[in-house]
Amino acid sequence: MNIKDISKKSIILFMIAFIIRLIASFVLHSFEDINYYEYGTIAQNIINGSGFAFFSNPANHAEFAKGAYMPVGAVLYTVPFFLIKHEILRNALYLIINHAIAGLSVVLLYKAVSNRFNEISGFVTALIATFLPEFIFASSALVNTNLYHLFVAYILYFFSIRSSYKLTDIVSIAVVSGVMLLFRSEVALMILIMGFIISKNSSLKKVIIYLTISFSFLAPWSIRNYVVLNKFVPLTTNFGINLYRGHNPLYPGAWADDRMDSLKSELKFSEQYELEYIELQKQEAISQIKADPLQAFASGFTKLCHLWGYYPYSNQVKHLLYIVPWFLMLGLAIWGGVKSKISDFKIEYIMLFYHSFIAFIFFAIPRYQTMMKFWLLPLVGWGIYMIYETIQKKRNG
Repeated sequence: MNIKDISKKSIILFMIAFIIRLIASFVLHSFEDINYYEYGTIAQNIINGSGFAFFSNPANHAEFAKGAYMPVGAVLYTVPFFLIKHEILRNALYLIINHAIAGLSVVLLYKAVSNRFNEISGFVTALIATFLPEFIFASSALVNTNLYHLFVAYILYFFSIRSSYKLTDIVSIAVVSGVMLLFRSEVALMILIMGFIISKNSSLKKVIIYLTISFSFLAPWSIRNYVVLNKFVPLTTNFGINLYRGHNPLYPGAWADDRMDSLKSELKFSEQYELEYIELQKQEAISQIKADPLQAFASGFTKLCHLWGYYPYSNQVKHLLYIVPWFLMLGLAIWGGVKSKISDFKIEYIMLFYHSFIAFIFFAIPRYQTMMKFWLLPLVGWGIYMIYETIQKKRNG
């Protein structure tokens, strides 16, 4: 298979992924009223002159607490769209770019798996990423799942074309890692894991360079947070909220119970409200863990079931278009693992463990499973390829 043919397939895959998602946007959205979630709220407040703020005074919505509630990269990515006053044009442009990112992720995934294994398994893997209903839906949801998928695809592609690393390679992957860290704070742990992977085929000096460049992207925002909040906050303030959502009296992923709502209502609003509220949630979570450490530990396995199986507290996962493809993928991935060496998919296994660890400590809503699935796709593609090989051998006697 020559480069010209591969390029043609890449273009075809990109266009199919893009067009399918574009059509889905017309089905799923009116283009007039789209939820940008917390990112959109903070982006609007920045444009309106209220700063990087999310929590407002219930008695005076023009008064905001100082904050760093969401990752700065995700917010700054959203800000330019809110400079477009025409709502339909803004939403359409956001979705079009989102779909283009999804198409690029599919192409990088195709090239990564083709480089590591063979062109058939690469194409099959890319087709799954193209047509998986869950990924199509995620592309029309205004959250940064698509950007995470692009990051994963780039990592897989990077390791598929490099067995040893020049300094320019280290710098390029470090820049990509640093940028992604500004979009998702848990990527900090992934960067450490990446450093470990790189160390297997590189010098300690290059590992240090990778880690230094990656984490240096936090420096400007960390300094801003220290100046504004009078507290060292590397990226976001929402650690306490996430810990509480993972350890609360209701269920993993719940936002608050009656007690938390009552405690929240007793807080007096001030510029430090965000920090005080999140500290309150953190202390409640710690109290919950201390009250019954064994139960807190056991709940981690429940969260793993939510990540790798079914999250019962969301209507989204009750749809057959979500459930059936997921369990088919899981079965094919297991078969792909059985029919390969551990070393063939060591990066995928490490990153799947990373997602599982995060879920065990915090929680796993369906979106986190959607993010994790991109790491699983090469195993799924290989599982299908091995079934194809088995059938071919039987046919040929």
